[in-house]
Amino acid sequence: MRLNKEGTAWKALIYAINWKGLWQTGTLDGNLLRTIEDDACIQGTRPEYVSYKNKWYVATADYGNHGNEVRLYNPEKLSTCTKTSDPGVLYKKFTCTPWVQNLNWIPQKGLLVLIQNQIEGRKWRFTAVDRVPDNVMNAMLWKAIKGENAKVPAPVRAAFVKTVKKGDGDND
Repeated sequence: MRLNKEGTAWKALIYAINWKGLWQTGTLDGNLLRTIEDDACIQGTRPEYVSYKNKWYVATADYGNHGNEVRLYNPEKLSTCTKTSDPGVLYKKFTCTPWVQNLNWIPQKGLLVLIQNQIEGRKWRFTAVDRVPDNVMNAMLWKAIKGENAKVPAPVRAAFVKTVKKGDGDND
């Protein structure tokens, strides 16, 4: 993160790193290839590699208090761009709740966990994709299957009632 020139807003940054050189030297000296502006981001989290549909992506999320998203970036396009809004960099995005501090990918479960504050700067909350509210999860799934601009239908609720004959020993 870096404060803009005016000192009024934080800019999220993603660093392209020479991993082979980093492992050999144990330092970023000479191994930082370039800085990529995550200009789609509201403040921002540390990027995390995630697997989606058998392909790897770089995931980031927002720390703001409204309009938050988790974004999946194409790593090949990310390796040659200067900002995340460049064509072809963004693969997919979905909305999330505010104050995402960090992301954690659990590969054994194929699960992305959002590490969040409950309110700005305080109280931890861990949100797994399968623990988000039903309407948010349904919208994410619908758009993943039908496309980002597909209209999400209203939920359908159902109830099941088991009838019993009077005199079956039930005192109700």
